Amino acid sequence: YNGNVRIDGGDPLTVNIYDPYGKLYEYNCQDKQCGTYTIVFRPLINAC
Repeated sequence: YNGNVRIDGGDPLTVNIYDPYGKLYEYNCQDKQCGTYTIVFRPLINAC
């Protein structure tokens, strides 16, 4: 946070994930309470 290594959670975190058309994806953010976070989202379009 602010350039420092973190060993606990609770920091402010902003996430924006957009599809190729500019639509914002829904996501789940899990604070691991060790300085790491897991972001999970499901793409709604097939990019293949």
